[in-house]
Order: sequence, then C-alpha cells, then structure tokens
Amino acid sequence: MSFRAVSSNPDAWKALADALSGLVEEASFEVSPEGISLRAMDPSRVAMVSLSWTSSSFEEYSCGSSTSISIRVDDLRKVMKRVDKKDKIIVELGEGTITFRLKDGYEREFVVPLVEAGEALRPLPKLSFNVQAKIMQRALRKLLEDVEAVSDHVTLRAAQDALEFHGRSELGQVKARLTTGDPDLLELAVKEPSEATYSLEYLSDFVKSIKPAEVTTLEFSSKMPIKLAFPLDERGSVMEFYLAPRME
Repeated sequence: MSFRAVSSNPDAWKALADALSGLVEEASFEVSPEGISLRAMDPSRVAMVSLSWTSSSFEEYSCGSSTSISIRVDDLRKVMKRVDKKDKIIVELGEGTITFRLKDGYEREFVVPLVEAGEALRPLPKLSFNVQAKIMQRALRKLLEDVEAVSDHVTLRAAQDALEFHGRSELGQVKARLTTGDPDLLELAVKEPSEATYSLEYLSDFVKSIKPAEVTTLEFSSKMPIKLAFPLDERGSVMEFYLAPRME
C-alpha cells in the first residue's frame, strides 16, 4: 500500500507526539484516502486522545487504501524533537517502516520501525454536555497552573455567566474565575449549572502539549467526563481529549 503525506505544520506533529507520550507507549494510526485518524486510551482507561487529520490539511496527500500503522510513541517523539518550526515534514510508508523526511534547506531522514498493530480504532464516547465554553488556550494553561500550585486536581463549576476553576489541599485553596465578557472567555453556554472534578496530572499535561492551538473548546457536565477540542488548522482537523471525572 502506498502512503505519502507532506505537511508544513510541524507544530501539529510535535503536539501529537507530546500529547501521546503521557498516555501510551504505542500508537496505532488509521490512514485512509480521507486522512489520518487515531484514538489512544491510557492503560487505566481514564484518558483518551482522538485525532482527526483531514487529507485537505496536507500540502500533498496520497493513500491507496485504508490501513493501520502502529509505532512506538517514544520513536515518534524523538523524531519530532529534531523538527524545526520551518521544517516541511514528508511522511512515507515503507515495508515494515515509516520514514519521516525533514526539509528546511537541507534534508534529514529518519526511518522508524513499525510495531504490531494494536487495538482497532475505538468508537468515540457518546456524550451530551450541559456546559460548553470556548477559551483562549493561553488562558486555560494559566488557569490550570494556578490550581496546580496548591492541588493535584481541579474542580470546574459553571453557572450562566461564569466558569470557575477550584483547587484545595493541605497547602490551601485557590479559585480562578472567568465571566462572560472576559476577553479570554469567547463563548459560554450553560444548559444547567454543573460541577465536576478532574485529575490535573492528565489535564494539565495535555493542555500544555497542545501549544499551536489558540482556542480550546471545553465541554463537561456534573460528574461526567470532560472533553477538550483543539483545532489543528482551519480545515477541520482537530485533536480531542477526554478525561473521566475524579470521584470523591
């Protein structure tokens, strides 16, 4: 099967590698004529990453037929650490290998071995949420860092006009608040007031890894998983993160 993809969006590749590194050791990508997709869940079944990367997001994209490509995340991350901001990334599938060519003036070539395919693509959880907020990515990172200063978990509370981030431990407590009209809170839709608590170990690490995205869509309901969506570009490609709530 032939597969080739050319991208001038190295930040997206780096973000993907960083996001996966905290969850799984191996990742299985589904490549098809429509694009690249992935769903990876950590061993404890607490967190899931979902990727939908459309073929139109690439400068060049060709895929003869659908297939699964599995690689070690550590291998992917090592290659992406060698990527510069101006690099063009050319990905080609070989016999038992996948090749990453990095071009910016001169060309570097990294050949990574494939591993045995893991589980089939998982279905996305069917969830309906009572809260949806669009937040500037830099603000979300700072809010989580504020809570992380005193706690290893964050409690989200949403009312009609405000979204609050709470943390509490023996070190003290912290509350950060965004209200409608704040420049960092672009949208807030609340069907009913909601409250849920999540692990910062997963949540903060994932948000920090997605540096390219400017805006995050955050959705949750009381005692339900949280969903974060990060657009990779303006052509419909998106990375999503699901995290189960922390039960007291």
